[in-house]
Amino acid sequence: KRVLFRSQKETGGEMGESTVGYYDPNRRELILYEDPESPDTTLDTLFHEGTHLLIDLALGNRSENLPLWFSEGLAEYFGPSRFDAETGELSYGRVGTRLPELRELYAEGTEPKIASLIATDSAEDFESDCYALSWALVHMLIEKREGKARRYRKRFVKAYELLAAGRKSKEVFRALFGEPGELDKELRRYVR
Repeated sequence: KRVLFRSQKETGGEMGESTVGYYDPNRRELILYEDPESPDTTLDTLFHEGTHLLIDLALGNRSENLPLWFSEGLAEYFGPSRFDAETGELSYGRVGTRLPELRELYAEGTEPKIASLIATDSAEDFESDCYALSWALVHMLIEKREGKARRYRKRFVKAYELLAAGRKSKEVFRALFGEPGELDKELRRYVR
């Protein structure tokens, strides 16, 4: 349950997006490589990987039950968070780099599908577009308003509980949010 900071010199080379930091669930350590040229990237990575750490601390072994779209979407949701030391306020759910990325996919005619996303259970297959789509989906499920109320938030929390208990991703999604294909259009409008 440690956070280790490393400098770029200690890494022995150049850093890419995937090497700014990571969470090692086996050792329960968050490894963060400080990038002095990009403090925002360092903070985004700290909040993203810190979300994985907190989920693991809260759920223990049950965190392995969360599907990639859920755990990575939640980590992307909290990634661009910022803490204001003067006010003591934490702002979360902010728009980061994933929104422009997803908008570009839509503009190119690439139509990422929720059904495909929730069926992806291999980290090797979970590519950048999956991170963008999972961020947008989680953001919509947490933040979308219907009048003064949050449309999906209570169901999102219920999904968290059911998924952590080991229920299957597709089953939980359909029970709480309907058919994935029906939500694709709503998500596209939300992203716009």
